[in-house]
Amino acid sequence: MLTKIIIKNLAIIKDVEIDFKNGLNIITGETGAGKSILIDALTLLSGGRASVEVIREGEGTCEVQGIFDTSDISKEIKEYLSENDIDIDDELIIRRVLQRNGKSRAYINSIIVTQGYLESLGQKLVSVLSQHETQCLFQPVFQLELFPERTIRPLYLKPYTMPEMLPHTEKILCQVVLICWYLSFQNAGTMNRK
Repeated sequence: MLTKIIIKNLAIIKDVEIDFKNGLNIITGETGAGKSILIDALTLLSGGRASVEVIREGEGTCEVQGIFDTSDISKEIKEYLSENDIDIDDELIIRRVLQRNGKSRAYINSIIVTQGYLESLGQKLVSVLSQHETQCLFQPVFQLELFPERTIRPLYLKPYTMPEMLPHTEKILCQVVLICWYLSFQNAGTMNRK
């Protein structure tokens, strides 16, 4: 889970740190408040291509850093990192630096990686769904990926007693509410087209 993002000199942002908490995090704001800059930062962290135009005017570099809690990271991701000699403990730190001359560097836990490697990892680690890019929400495999292995997945595998489920209830409910909220808008849009 992404726990913190640090953005320096990206578009109009000089320096900002955003902490994310467990459960549902919603980012709102008026037009021009910078929500899309946060999406751009996540795209950079997940290996997306970058242009020097995103560097803040008057600055030589732009830097985006994401800190991920590794307790909910899948075995697949841990193995992928291990195969490439990247050690992870409690945190996975991804950093991307863009220079005005067009050069870009990517780091995972202080180890330099290629943009291609970061993109491959990013596809496993981060899902950035922009407007009209939400079709994957209807795929059962993606739906299961929304829930960490220790929350809803064990419910499919074995019966749980109520005391065992209580610590996970808030997280599960937040995720279910988000999916239902999204699907209600999809259904409303479908009904309005008829």
